[in-house]
Amino acid sequence: MVVLVVGGIVSVLLAAPLARRRGWRRDGALISLLLSTAVASVTLTPGDEPHTNGVSSCLPDDLADFGHDIVHSGGGIAADLLNLLLLLPLAGAVVVTFGRILPAVSVAILLPTCIELAQVQIPGRFCSLSDLAANVGGGLIGVVLGRVALGLLRTRSRRAAQRAGSSALVDSRGDSQADGGYDKPDQHVEG
Repeated sequence: MVVLVVGGIVSVLLAAPLARRRGWRRDGALISLLLSTAVASVTLTPGDEPHTNGVSSCLPDDLADFGHDIVHSGGGIAADLLNLLLLLPLAGAVVVTFGRILPAVSVAILLPTCIELAQVQIPGRFCSLSDLAANVGGGLIGVVLGRVALGLLRTRSRRAAQRAGSSALVDSRGDSQADGGYDKPDQHVEG
């Protein structure tokens, strides 16, 4: 709970300056930071499950063991579904925030890998190949959905700009005039 509260406060404080400095969408930066905090609080806090520490506990012995671990090492279908959903919104938000796919694909692949490697050292947590596969899969689905959302946002933005451009002229100061470009009814501003 502490991770969630502190991360939430830090996210709110950093979102606007970070977005302004990097040229990102401010709302996207805030959502991405808050979702990152949520992911960290869910995955990197101590749990109550017994486990074997060390990376070797999550490495399969052979190819058959690898296939078995991907399918059976998680907490069942419900846990796999939750792991699938865990990174989906974060990856989608990263696409919308950055306006590009590559950073979100990197998050979708590298973040779950880092989480699983970190979990081998956290008491009550363990590494699971099925969690890793579900997290990466959910992240990649989030990238696709984020790309669709970004396309819709860009289309909506272009349409709004076209409507604004056809219904308002801009005066010499750069101010948009909703009355057709006239400051006063009897004054025409060229621009």
